[in-house]
Amino acid sequence: MYEIRPVTVTVRGKEFVRDVVQHPGSVCILGLTTEDKIILVRQHRPGMGRTSLELPGGRIRPGEAPADAARREMEAETGYRPKNPELIARFFPAPGYSSEEVYCFVSEQLVPGKMSYDESEELSVEFLSYAEAIEAIRTGQISDARSIIALLRWGDLLFGGLGPAERGGA
Repeated sequence: MYEIRPVTVTVRGKEFVRDVVQHPGSVCILGLTTEDKIILVRQHRPGMGRTSLELPGGRIRPGEAPADAARREMEAETGYRPKNPELIARFFPAPGYSSEEVYCFVSEQLVPGKMSYDESEELSVEFLSYAEAIEAIRTGQISDARSIIALLRWGDLLFGGLGPAERGGA
C-alpha cells in the first residue's frame, strides 16, 4: 500500500539512513448541512485499534487534485457532494518518517450524491453542531489530527480566534 524508502541525511558532516513512508497525501473535508451541522463518519481504524469519529477523508489518488479528492471522499463516505470546497489548512502530520501532506477543506454548499465507500470499510454518518464537535475533541471522541486541526482552524476562521492578550500572552 505504501512504499518505505531509505533516505540518506547528512547531519554535521555525518551521513545517516532514515526510513521514510512515501505517501500520496490525503484530504479531509468539513461539510456543513443547511442546518449548520457538521457531517462526520464513524469507522474502525486499524492503526488505532478502535472506532474513530472523524471528518470524511482519505488518500489522494495519483494525478488527482486535492479538492477533487475531497469531493470524491465526501460523496463516497457520506452521500453528500461538496460544490466548492475551500482549502483551510495544510500540514504534515508525521514529517519525521512520512511524506504525507494533509489538505483540509470546508464546504457549505452540498448537493445529494451517492455513497460508495470501499468494500473494506464499514462506516456510519453522524451530524454534530460545532459546539458538539469541540466537546467531542475535549472528551476524546474525536482524536485524529486532521479532524482536530480542520475543526479548530475553521472555528478560528469563523469566529476570528483569540488575540495574544486574550490567550494570556503578550
